[in-house]
Amino acid sequence: MGRFIAVAVVAIVVGAILGWRGHRQTFDGVQERFERRPLEFPAKEGSPFEPKIITLEHPDAKANKEKGSAEEAEPKEPAIKSDLGSGFPVNVPAGNSIAPFSPEKAPKVEIINGTLHDFGTMQRRSKKSHTFVVRNIGQSVLDLKVEGSTCKCTIGTLSKEQLKPGEETGITLEWKTETSGTEFGQTAEIRTNDPRQPLIKLTVKGIVVDQLLVEPNVIDMGDFATNEKLVKTLQLYSFADKPVELKNIIWSEKKTADLVKFSYLARDVSAEKDGNFSEAKQVYDVTMEFMPGFPQGKLNEVIRFETDIEKEALLECNVRGNGVGDVTLLGGKNFDLENNILELGTVKKAEGKETKIFISVKGANREKIQLSVASEIPEEALQVTIGEGTPRGESILYPLMITIPKDGPLSNYPGTAVENFGKIVLKYKSESEYELPIYLRLVVSEE
Repeated sequence: MGRFIAVAVVAIVVGAILGWRGHRQTFDGVQERFERRPLEFPAKEGSPFEPKIITLEHPDAKANKEKGSAEEAEPKEPAIKSDLGSGFPVNVPAGNSIAPFSPEKAPKVEIINGTLHDFGTMQRRSKKSHTFVVRNIGQSVLDLKVEGSTCKCTIGTLSKEQLKPGEETGITLEWKTETSGTEFGQTAEIRTNDPRQPLIKLTVKGIVVDQLLVEPNVIDMGDFATNEKLVKTLQLYSFADKPVELKNIIWSEKKTADLVKFSYLARDVSAEKDGNFSEAKQVYDVTMEFMPGFPQGKLNEVIRFETDIEKEALLECNVRGNGVGDVTLLGGKNFDLENNILELGTVKKAEGKETKIFISVKGANREKIQLSVASEIPEEALQVTIGEGTPRGESILYPLMITIPKDGPLSNYPGTAVENFGKIVLKYKSESEYELPIYLRLVVSEE
């Protein structure tokens, strides 16, 4: 038993000695690897394995230094710079070294007849086409690729997708004018390998017309003097194959029809006078004259043209503006000067209401102008009177009193549509007789 214990103790001691020696050899190896790091390697504190700054030179340092000195002694080629930006293509030679492509050797695209084609006028639901000519004026092969187009424009097949220096090809666009508007514009995109123009947009635009066209189709007269003669002109174009007869021109408002006179004359179409409409087959010059005495206030009427074309026998042109004269209206916050609308609101029958606005009369004949109330709606629920005038500088102010009497009849003129406005019409005489309307929003109720 004693012998067994002695053998075990010896084995433990021997194992401990061998283990310590192995650990020491491992630590020395780690330390040696740390100590073989490059010179000036930063040290860290607080670790038993922290690297030390070695003052002795690495065995390979001398050789590396001599090699580096030799390389520095050799002259280096300057870096090639390009002024074409980062998108310029590069060649990748053998060995995966990247060399910038020389600008002088790049392909260069030129659209000989321009990237925009204005076709002027086209009849609606018709087709046209245009060929853009592309030339390579660069020093290497130019690649072309169709990227796409808008839905109403079709690109024909490219006759060539690669152009050598000096070569050219055509890119044909075809379009159909299915639009309901008058202005037409479509584009197509062509991708190239020209670093200056990687994407080219080709555009066609113009004006789409029916067989007949009025130009302009809206006449905006702005503020116009109702006591002076005013002349406006417009054109009626025909794109029909057969001659078109203009039968009649009608002013939509019967009350003022006698104050608007029309005349027209057929003439030859010319590029100088008719511009974008020079492809028309026929044109009428139409003259519209507004005679003195036209009512003041907002104007929004229509001119109608009757022709002998069955499907398009009626054409229209809108006329808008604001008639002003020597007599104008002035009011407060409840009066809309632009539209001549007076807001009276809801009035209780038992209370009634009074309000006042002013009439301003100016001009050389201001003292001779005679004012009167021509009509009023609702007549039974309104009392309208014009007071004595007061001189104010170069004008005379007349008060216009509007009264909704107590216990008067019920009325409903909310002004939510043209037909349910109340209305006061003033009349005045100068060289001619004029009318000045005032529109009312008025509801007279029991409560």
